[in-house]
Amino acid sequence: MKKTFIMTLCAALALSLVTGCSSSPSGPDQPSGDQAKKADPARGWIYDAEYEAGFDADSFTARDGTHIDAHKDLIVPFINIDSADAAKANDEIKSIYFDLADAFNYDCQEKIWWEKSSYTAYQYENTVSAMLKLTYGGTAEEDASHYGYCFDVKDGHRLSFAEAIRLLNYSEDDVIAKLSDAAAGKLKSFVDPSAYDADYRDTVDQLKRDVAGGSLQYVITSSGELGVVIVLLALDMETGYFPSYVVIK
Repeated sequence: MKKTFIMTLCAALALSLVTGCSSSPSGPDQPSGDQAKKADPARGWIYDAEYEAGFDADSFTARDGTHIDAHKDLIVPFINIDSADAAKANDEIKSIYFDLADAFNYDCQEKIWWEKSSYTAYQYENTVSAMLKLTYGGTAEEDASHYGYCFDVKDGHRLSFAEAIRLLNYSEDDVIAKLSDAAAGKLKSFVDPSAYDADYRDTVDQLKRDVAGGSLQYVITSSGELGVVIVLLALDMETGYFPSYVVIK
């Protein structure tokens, strides 16, 4: 039931398209003429969102012994850019937060499952990014979902994947090759050797579709690298897919 809730949340947000709070990139308090305006000029480009949700308790401990504090363990970013794209992203993030609050209130009654959320923020040249991570568990191994937000602060628009890799001087072929190499190393660490070839082929095929469709979650890191969430496919295993965050140079 809990995993169904999270999968529904992830699917809904996909259609609209690391632990603890991050150190947010601040940038200039008063942007220059070639930068977008901040929604709040006194704050950084990305900071902890301050939404007011109604929590039924301050904290609880789930069946697996994980302790969840509503106000410390449910953290999401606010994109402090005065633009339509940032407003849309913040609406998505706000929806995530209130869904997490609803899940927390359910969980603190059942005391079986739990969720946490955190993010890491980056600033590189004229871009700011945030990678939001949801972690959840309780009755099985921990699982995670990621949501990447990448913006050009010159005009406030959200960078597409194609724009992001072009800014970093990558071609689609470059990205696919680098991500395929990363996927190979990660798959070899946990799949059965007899299933590796098929799992690697399926993973790369899916990766090519995701790159072509621009559906990957990604950020530009503060050192100008591309951080991407890839999905490792291991269909012979019970879960079948494993999201993994990788950074390519």
